[in-house]
Amino acid sequence: MLLHRRLVQGGILVASHLMLAIILLLYMDVLPLKPKAMTRSLDPRCAETTTVSSSNIGKNRSLPQSNVTSTTQLSHSYTTPMPPPHSNAIEIPDIGVLKNMSLVDLIRLYQSYIVAPQVTCNAVTRMGRLLDGGWELCEDPQYKPPKDDCLVYSYGIDNDFSFDDDMASYGCEVHSFDPTMETHGDFVRGMQVYFHMRGIGGSNRHMKIQKNNRIIRAKVDTIATHRRMYQHESERRRLDVVKIDVEGYEFEALMTSLDDGSLADTRQLNFETHLMLARQEPYRRDYIKYLILLKKVYDSGFRIYTTHRNYVHSRFFSSADRKYHAFCHEVHTVNILNRNTNT
Repeated sequence: MLLHRRLVQGGILVASHLMLAIILLLYMDVLPLKPKAMTRSLDPRCAETTTVSSSNIGKNRSLPQSNVTSTTQLSHSYTTPMPPPHSNAIEIPDIGVLKNMSLVDLIRLYQSYIVAPQVTCNAVTRMGRLLDGGWELCEDPQYKPPKDDCLVYSYGIDNDFSFDDDMASYGCEVHSFDPTMETHGDFVRGMQVYFHMRGIGGSNRHMKIQKNNRIIRAKVDTIATHRRMYQHESERRRLDVVKIDVEGYEFEALMTSLDDGSLADTRQLNFETHLMLARQEPYRRDYIKYLILLKKVYDSGFRIYTTHRNYVHSRFFSSADRKYHAFCHEVHTVNILNRNTNT
C-alpha cells in the first residue's frame, strides 16, 4: 500500500513538472500555438454578423431567415441606449505615423478603433433581416431622416431587398444598385424602390467581376455621378442614408466620395469593410489602407455608434499577435455635422 501511494505521488509530481515545462515553452514561443482549422466561404461575401457593443442592441437572435418579399415583420425597434462615447476616444494618427508602426500595433489600433462607439444613439431600428442583409437606422431626433421625404442609396443587393423594402416602408425613396444580379436591366420594385444595374467605384468605368464561377462585365460609377444622373445633387435634394456592401470596392468608392463632397449632406453612412479577400490573413498595407479610410470617415463628420463584426465567415487567426480577429465589419455612423436643427 505504501509503495502504491509513493508511485501515485511520484506520477503526479512528474505530470506537474511536465505541464509546467509545456507552459514555459509556450510562453517563450518555443512551441507555437496552432490555430484550429477554419471553414472559409467560397463566396467572399461577409454574412451573419454579431454586434460588438456593451448594449443589447443587435445581439444574436435565434430567428430563421426566410425569403419573404415583405420584410416589415423583420424590422425591430430598440430603445436600449448605446454605450456613451469613450472619454479617451481612440484616434488614428496621420499616414506618416501609421507607416512607421509595427504590424502588431496596427492590428491593435484597427481592431480596437472599428468597434469603439464614438457617439450615442438611443433609438436604433433594424431595417431588413435580423442577420445578413439587414442594417441599423438611428432614429434619434437629431439624426433620423424625415419620414415620407428622404432619399436612400443602397449599394450591394445580391437579391436581398429587405433593407431597401423597409426603408421604403419608412417613407424613403430608395435607389438600389448592383451590377452583378441576373436581371434584365433596371426595374421598379413596388412604389419606392428603384433598381439600377450599376455599381459603385472610385471612378466611372466598365470592369470585369467574377461571381459564382462566371465573369460579369459591370458598369460602375462614383456616387457623385449617380447623384447627377438621377438629379439628386445636393442643391436639389439631400442624400439622407447611404449603405455600401460591395465586397472590397467600398475603399475606393468611399475615398472618392468623401474627397469630392458627394456625401457632405448625408445624415447616416453604413458600410462594410473587407480587410482582405481570399487570403489567410491581412497584410500590413491592408491595415494602413483601412485605417486611412476610417480616419477620413471621421474627419468628414461621421461617428460610429455601433459595429457588427463577422465571426462566421471572416474569422481568421493572426500569426502576428496570435489572436483571432474578424476581417469584415458592418460599421454604422451618423454625421454630427448634419444634425437636425428642428429637434
